[in-house]
Amino acid sequence: MQIQKSFSFRKLDNTEVCFLINKLEKNKATGLDKISCKLIKIAVDIITPSLTNIFYCSISSEIFPKEWKLACVSPIFKKGAETYPGNYRPISVLPVVAKKALKKQFIINFTDI
Repeated sequence: MQIQKSFSFRKLDNTEVCFLINKLEKNKATGLDKISCKLIKIAVDIITPSLTNIFYCSISSEIFPKEWKLACVSPIFKKGAETYPGNYRPISVLPVVAKKALKKQFIINFTDI
């Protein structure tokens, strides 16, 4: 028996986007957009319809906003000699809303398989 594996994005609605925003941790790092989780949570009622529309347009057009692809990359020391570059690992901080929208899509799709 062969399992059909497929992946497709589905439209998120305002309720789901609001739920995702409310689940954000207030102390998460701020990306290059300089929009903090705390600010997003405070403005949830105002920004949810716009974010939902942005997510829908991104999914339907198959274009991910280029601003959401930009990350602030910082080297984090692991162990060994601090002067050796190989002893550091990169940490990328992306805009919070970009990660949440995609994460929701991946969880939905892979739990259905």
